[in-house]
Amino acid sequence: MRRFSYQTPAFARKTAVMTDFSTSRFGRVLGRFTGFTLVSGMGWVLDFCVMGTLVQLGSPVFYANLVGAFCGVTLVYFIAGFKIFEKSRPQSHATLLSFYWLWHACAIAGSSALIAYGSTWLIHIVPDTALRPQTFAGLGAKILLTPISMVGNFLFMRFLLESRKRD
Repeated sequence: MRRFSYQTPAFARKTAVMTDFSTSRFGRVLGRFTGFTLVSGMGWVLDFCVMGTLVQLGSPVFYANLVGAFCGVTLVYFIAGFKIFEKSRPQSHATLLSFYWLWHACAIAGSSALIAYGSTWLIHIVPDTALRPQTFAGLGAKILLTPISMVGNFLFMRFLLESRKRD
């Protein structure tokens, strides 16, 4: 009687394919994107809470999103910049952070305008809750814009911290 072995040729081929994938350029980028997504989620929660609190207290959606987003992106830069990306540029982290903030000054201003505009459309369909309708509509518009902004932020962070490598 033949005993079952986990080291069958099919298992060896599958293992080799998984190893090749994890060491390939695509696998490394996908791993960084996954880590960046998790870290961005933490920044997004901070951003979301700050924005929601400020709108609930009476701030306009545009300004509340500016403040919340800068809190979130600063957290993301420090965690992702030190733990996920391989810094290969000679500039200091303070210089790179200023470039990151400059990128986000433009990106956040644009997304804040889109969120404020989107919230004016969403305010007509929000349910009656304990939250002010502006808060609910603003946060809803932010949720809709998040996937697009996350991909853009990942690409810029990768461009900012890592020089182009030849694989």
